[in-house]
Amino acid sequence: MPLPEVKLQPAEPQAPVPVDVSRMPTVKEQPARREAIPRAVQREVWQRDGGLCVECCTKEKLCFDHIVPFSRGGSNTVRNLQLLCERCNLSKGNRI
Repeated sequence: MPLPEVKLQPAEPQAPVPVDVSRMPTVKEQPARREAIPRAVQREVWQRDGGLCVECCTKEKLCFDHIVPFSRGGSNTVRNLQLLCERCNLSKGNRI
C-alpha cells in the first residue's frame, strides 16, 4: 500500500515560552582545586615542627595538615600548616 503524499509547510515562528527560573534546580558550585604545597613551605613546616606530630609527638605516618581546612578557605602557607600523624589528622577531620 503506497503512503499518502503529505505537503510540508514551514513552521510558524513561536513566541518564547516563559520559564520560571525559581523552580529550576540549582547547580552546586565545584570547590576550588587544591594546589600542591610548595617544597620550600613543606621544608619550613617540617623544621619548625621538628619532624614530629604536633599532637602526639610520633614520627610515624606524618602528613601536612591545614590548621584552617582548605575547604574552609585555608591556604598553603607556613602559618596555616602543621605536621600531624595520620591518626591525629583523621580525628581532627574538617574542624578548625
